[in-house]
This record gives sequence, structure tokens and C-alpha cells, in this order.
Amino acid sequence: MRRSEIATVLGSNGAGKSTILKTISGIIDPRKGSIDFKGENITAQDPAHIVQQGLSHVPEGREVFPLLSVRDNLLMGAYTRKDRDGVARDMEAVYGYFPILRERAAGCGLAVGRAAANAGDLAR
Repeated sequence: MRRSEIATVLGSNGAGKSTILKTISGIIDPRKGSIDFKGENITAQDPAHIVQQGLSHVPEGREVFPLLSVRDNLLMGAYTRKDRDGVARDMEAVYGYFPILRERAAGCGLAVGRAAANAGDLAR
């Protein structure tokens, strides 16, 4: 592929689409072959290394962190980064692209606060 091209993986259930993506992402080791990204062989590399190279895998459905807040889920995307100011700027950019995420991120904290307040009332 050339820079800026988009590839699509199509197939029926069980055809191996998720397996291909998990293998590229370093979650599954390939049985054979190799994976090159930006001129580097990333075959069987640690997923954190692959993310640091700029390749991300966004799993579908429930393969996320359902017990984490929206904000914490977003921060998981930056777990390999050390630049807090850059992460904060990027979080603001994400909220700019998807304003509903800011609302939900704020709502999660409010919901937890309400639940704690309600539990306190019940304990009396």
C-alpha cells in the first residue's frame, strides 16, 4: 500500500477478519509470514511497540473496557505516551471531533457522584 491509502477487509463471520487485525496489532502471533509497517518488520512485536509506531487497532463490540469511564477509555489510547500536555491537547481534539464524548465523560463522574451520594443516604 501507498501512504494515505485505505484498505478494507471483507468476509463473512468466521472468515478471519478479526484474526488478521489482531495479528497485525501483535495480539496474536502469526503462524507464518511477516508483517511490515513503515519499512519495519513488526511481526510478533509487543502491541505497545506497535502502537508507538503509529498503528492502532480499534476492536469492535465489547472488546473494550466496559467498566472504565468514557474518559478512562480514551486515556487508555495514550497509555504509551509520556507527554501529558500533548495527551491533554489530543483529548481536547477528540472532544472537538466527537462532542458527545465530552458530555459522556462528564456524565460518568456525575453518575458516580450521584450513586455515592445515594448510597450515603441509604446508609443512614
